[in-house]
This record gives sequence, C-alpha cells and structure tokens, in this order.
Amino acid sequence: MHVAHAEAFVPKPITSFRNEKKDYDANSIAKTLGLKPSQVARVLGVSPSTISRNAASPRIRGRAARLEQLLNVLTELYDDRDYAIAWLKTPSPLWDPQGERSALDLIGQEEWGMEHVESVVQRMRRGEPFT
Repeated sequence: MHVAHAEAFVPKPITSFRNEKKDYDANSIAKTLGLKPSQVARVLGVSPSTISRNAASPRIRGRAARLEQLLNVLTELYDDRDYAIAWLKTPSPLWDPQGERSALDLIGQEEWGMEHVESVVQRMRRGEPFT
C-alpha cells in the first residue's frame, strides 16, 4: 500500500543550532532564538569578537549543547517551540526578585545561571514546584 506524503511523518529537528557542517554555530543559534549574535555570545560565555571571528568556534560547543537541550525540553513540555523560546526570553521573578531578568539573561550574567535554569526546567518536567 502506498502512503501519500509519508515524509510528513518524519520527525523534524526541534531546533536548528547547527550549521550545514553540523557544528554548533552562534549565527544559527541567534537566528533560532531571535537574538543578535552579541547577545548569543554572552549566553554562550564567549566574547562577541570570538563569534565574529568564528561563529562555529569550538569554545561554544558545551554551552550551546546545554542550551539546545533546554530548548528541546521546554519545547517538549509546551509542545510549541516559539512558546519555549519566549519562555527563555521573558523576564520573570523566577530569575530575580524584581522580575527584570529572563532565563537567558541569567545564563549569560551568572556563572551558576545555566545550572539554575536547567534545575528549574527539570523540576517542571517532573511536575515538581520550582519556587
């Protein structure tokens, strides 16, 4: 039996943080998240000049992989990649008492930011409170 449009059932990647060579690429990450490359540099823990010299610098791999995993989990939780990206970018009291920072701000501004955001997301995934 022939199934029409079978390719429509093939799972597509949730995020596109990689270039055509399959390397993590700051420009691809910036495009996916709707950020400037300089903002992505901060989130990835490198200088903007590192990104401008080599957007696929090996120095971004570890944090890029962790950020990709965060976005994948949030997309799974909300069943909406755009909502997951908005969640990462929206200021909230989860990240500071005044509610002026987003998860991405915390990741880019604090050494412990990535671990904290990962912890909150994992608790959300398990259905546990995170306050």
